[in-house]
Amino acid sequence: MQEQALKYTGSIDVWINNAGIFDVLPEGTRLPPDVEKAVYQLNYQAAIDGTQFAFACMGNQRLGGTIINMGTLMADYRLQNVAKEPSYYIKSKRDLMKETQKIAEQIEKLNKQREIEGKSPIKIYVAMPESVDTPFYHHAINYTKAELIPPSPVLSPEAVARKLVELVERNPQDILQPIGILAKLTHATAKNPLVSKFFAHYIDSSEKNLTQHMPHSLGILYKSTEIFDEEVKKKGLEHVDTSVPLLEIKEDIKAPAPQ
Repeated sequence: MQEQALKYTGSIDVWINNAGIFDVLPEGTRLPPDVEKAVYQLNYQAAIDGTQFAFACMGNQRLGGTIINMGTLMADYRLQNVAKEPSYYIKSKRDLMKETQKIAEQIEKLNKQREIEGKSPIKIYVAMPESVDTPFYHHAINYTKAELIPPSPVLSPEAVARKLVELVERNPQDILQPIGILAKLTHATAKNPLVSKFFAHYIDSSEKNLTQHMPHSLGILYKSTEIFDEEVKKKGLEHVDTSVPLLEIKEDIKAPAPQ
């Protein structure tokens, strides 16, 4: 994908790492180790690999560029202030948030030299939207036996896209960028344990439809590249090999064992 972008445009001005998969499990359980590895590889490692590639490309460009890693408002408070064990999705997004902040420190040093050379800066952000009206929950790893639904308020994809465009155009100073009213409120009060627990309870209680029974599912964890390839064929686009060596598709899906 990176090579295709450079081939057709000659530069990479904006790079957004958006791939990710959510997981929801019953209390006292955890994902099998191989699934945890695949989730982490998709949610964290793929984003870091993409960031490092974009950083290298933009470092050679006079006009710099903007890198945006998609995070989640949930990673901003559950791990720091809430005792309940969070999902592996939230753990991986927390690590992505921390690593992005480390990379931002490297970029800040580089930008000082770029300014001396008359070059535009490189910017990096973590976008943290609240619920978005996409198939995100439908595609999640779900062992709860209940239908997963996005907690209100729910943003439209267009609203999120407009915010990302705004980040590119306005270049705000803060690396962490909450999107939506709930996300901004959560971010502003993340260090308050009582407020954080309230938001955690709200999210936990509203993301499941207990009246709708659902079978155990690994979501699209092992199907994402298949779905992408199918879309490429439908649109008649040139095939781009985006396959990531995760793990073989599991035929037998079993609920995680209690720990």
